[in-house]
Amino acid sequence: MFDANRASARRTGGPAESLRTEDISLVSHVHGRERRAERNILRQELQSAVKHGTMEHANPGRDGSTRWRYTHNGVVYITDESSRHEITSWRIDGKEDDTVADAEVNLDGRGSHVVLIVDSSGSMRKDDVPGYASRTQAVYDCLSRDFVEAQVSQGIHGEDVVVSLISMSNEATVLLDKRPLDSSLVPILKMLGDHSPRSHGNYVPALDKAIEIMMNDAPNRANLLLLFLSDGAPSDHSAGHCEHGEKVWQFDESRCRLKRCRDAVKQRKQVDCIARIRRMGDIFGKDKVVLCTVGFGPANEDFKVLNDMASALPRGSFQKLGLNAAGLRTVFSSLSR
Repeated sequence: MFDANRASARRTGGPAESLRTEDISLVSHVHGRERRAERNILRQELQSAVKHGTMEHANPGRDGSTRWRYTHNGVVYITDESSRHEITSWRIDGKEDDTVADAEVNLDGRGSHVVLIVDSSGSMRKDDVPGYASRTQAVYDCLSRDFVEAQVSQGIHGEDVVVSLISMSNEATVLLDKRPLDSSLVPILKMLGDHSPRSHGNYVPALDKAIEIMMNDAPNRANLLLLFLSDGAPSDHSAGHCEHGEKVWQFDESRCRLKRCRDAVKQRKQVDCIARIRRMGDIFGKDKVVLCTVGFGPANEDFKVLNDMASALPRGSFQKLGLNAAGLRTVFSSLSR
């Protein structure tokens, strides 16, 4: 976190308090003016943000240049490194109608980046999918045949689509990083289906890793797709601390009111998952990230968080499939069209 007054002093050569708000330097450009007009933001509101607001590092420009983010009185204002040149701005105070804020990172490249998050928790070892030794084997077999091979058969080339794969357990492990989508992925995915899943399925580390991977590659892509597949609710709460500092999901008795504290920890972690999805929209554009969440598990399993995640973006969708490979094939083949 940085102090906005120090930034003003650096730009103007004197303390910000000595300047009237209207004298704060603001170099306007066509894009910035258009965004302000759309969002009913006054020039003086941006000047006030620089003088009085909270100053933070924003995501860098496409060329890696430093940018600043000022937040004040319900307005977010992005500037260049000097804090003088206007990049864009948007409201967070509800005074505009359904306007989608500009992405902090523009998708100006070509082709697509598909990020797959696959549950690797212990429950994925179960052998309740007909024809497969485990749920994991069913998922990876369908990925290889009904996603990769289907895309390749339609003439998709590696330079058009790259694939990253994150294994979701206690931690997030990147198994594939921007691999071209071609037939070489088929044996790799089938081999991964023989791995033995273990431990918990923590959503938050996997979503954080997905954001990191997308950020590193976004300027090279025109489209981003996230496919998130799990056989159950997130397990992040299992190691979470309640307000009393206790890990209430790891013992039966404590000084806490156990049920209330457990419910609070679980709810907080679920909110964290939704916040990650919304963050993707803020970074890359709410209308530019395609999100597909898939609940692959028993009919009575709790998939509320997966559904809520999909609802957090305009181009999000949720599918509850049950324990059959045919349902998975439908999802992957639909993504190939």
